[in-house]
Amino acid sequence: KLLGAKDWGRHGDIKPENILWFENYNNKQNHLVISDFGLTQFNSAHSRSKVQQGQIQGFSGTYRPPDLHIEDQPISQNYDVWSLGCVFLEFVSWFLLGHDEAVFTFADERLRDEPKGTIEEDTFFIFENGQESTPKDAKLKKSVVKWIYKLHKNPHCSGLLHALLDLIQFTMLVPSSKDRWKTDLLY
Repeated sequence: KLLGAKDWGRHGDIKPENILWFENYNNKQNHLVISDFGLTQFNSAHSRSKVQQGQIQGFSGTYRPPDLHIEDQPISQNYDVWSLGCVFLEFVSWFLLGHDEAVFTFADERLRDEPKGTIEEDTFFIFENGQESTPKDAKLKKSVVKWIYKLHKNPHCSGLLHALLDLIQFTMLVPSSKDRWKTDLLY
């Protein structure tokens, strides 16, 4: 192994548009592949936990984690865990409710969850009292929690989907990146 090798990375732009579906890929059916590595950053063991908000070159607003707004919090691979949790939740929604409700209705619900007088965004998180300084101020939007509950109540939600929804809510969509599951636990 070379000293200073870049073994750690962060995709930085996980969203549905960057996930490709292959009907048959290397003899695997219905294979999903993450694409568009334009915002990917690779780091060495020394630099992997030292990426600051100002070093982020771009992001997708909807799927970004609260990490980007918390002062003095380094950006890590857990950034991608949040984004992937958002996408997985949309996948389960699409599967149980269909495209339009999963994409448009869910986004509208998140937009309505913004405090009055702020810029409306369809993010999955909100900062209590408009504060953007500490992890404890970040919360899942109430609309997201209600949406997950709605999916659990769907008569077609199988045991596997219940488990996936719990994984998404309690390990991936955790506002504090230090409490969010690490990428190696999801792999």
